[in-house]
Amino acid sequence: MKPLLQIKEVIIVEGKNDITAVKHAVQATCIATLGWRFDHKLLTQLQKIQEQSGIIVLMDPDTVGESLRKRIKMAVPNAKHAFITRTEAMHKDNIGIENASPKAIKDALLKAKSIVSHPIEQPFTMADLLINNLAGSPLASENREKMAKILGIGYANAKNFLERLNNFGIKKEEFKNALQEKDDHLKI
Repeated sequence: MKPLLQIKEVIIVEGKNDITAVKHAVQATCIATLGWRFDHKLLTQLQKIQEQSGIIVLMDPDTVGESLRKRIKMAVPNAKHAFITRTEAMHKDNIGIENASPKAIKDALLKAKSIVSHPIEQPFTMADLLINNLAGSPLASENREKMAKILGIGYANAKNFLERLNNFGIKKEEFKNALQEKDDHLKI
């Protein structure tokens, strides 16, 4: 049996079932927030862990997961973020990391990104999204989902997608390559 990829950062997830799923994908230390009601003590612990080994935030791709992600981001702004698509996290009517395949989890963790502390040279604008059918077109939502998966920045509405492009320091060349990869998948 092939050994699991070892992740040095501590992975932060929502629940115990998410920890089990992550441990099937990679070798890592995991901490579960156990829902929305985690306290200041956990945030302080995450700040200390970030200083020692780093953290990767891997939350469910739903409203609660995004709220938890934002709360952690405020306390630990230099944490890495990993994203799984809604499709990868869906099983029947349940959406969660615990439903994702080990490959999807591993791929997401390998694409984890930190928010850049310095502005990028050529920030993306809404015009970039409009020109590339990532906003304002009938296929915009589907196109953003594909691009988010390729770039590893998580699905979002147009405004938040634009914010993620800039906050995660996506370069224009990386964006162009992702557009090409998205279009190549359509041709198959």
